[in-house]
Amino acid sequence: MWANLGTVLRKLKRYEEAKRAYQTAIDLSPDQPNAWDGLGHLLSEAGPPSEAERVWREAIRRHPSLGRCAAHVLEAQLAQGVAREVILREAEEWINRVGRTTRSLDSMARFVLWSKLTEGLPQAEVWAREGTAASSSPGTVLETLPLVLAAQNKWKEAVQASRPVMDAAAEY
Repeated sequence: MWANLGTVLRKLKRYEEAKRAYQTAIDLSPDQPNAWDGLGHLLSEAGPPSEAERVWREAIRRHPSLGRCAAHVLEAQLAQGVAREVILREAEEWINRVGRTTRSLDSMARFVLWSKLTEGLPQAEVWAREGTAASSSPGTVLETLPLVLAAQNKWKEAVQASRPVMDAAAEY
């Protein structure tokens, strides 16, 4: 409840109240990932990126496989001017640390897309292909590969890669 209140207040740009709500959520339940993630977002909007990075790292410490927070740490590092090649290396290290699962591979491939790290698109393609191959059912990861391919202007491959997504959608 407190984390949700924090999110509403953050979206209303009532940052001090949002911070108190997130902190209350963390005090009541320190292992609640949404409260840590929300506080990180608040700090990325209304504070120094280093503080947001610190909070997201704490979320990852508590929940090592939390892909969205791992991606946010990398975003905060980008905002602080960390070299892009270092960030891409850290993304690969995180995937290896938590396991090369569909979710971890997809999280980092999407991070590269969101962050417009064009030099990382070939690696994002490798991650997306690996995640797609590891996937036991249609889902988000199937959408990632066509997006990564399109971002590299590999249109024919993007269309081919989107077929399973379209087939899965047709089943619903």
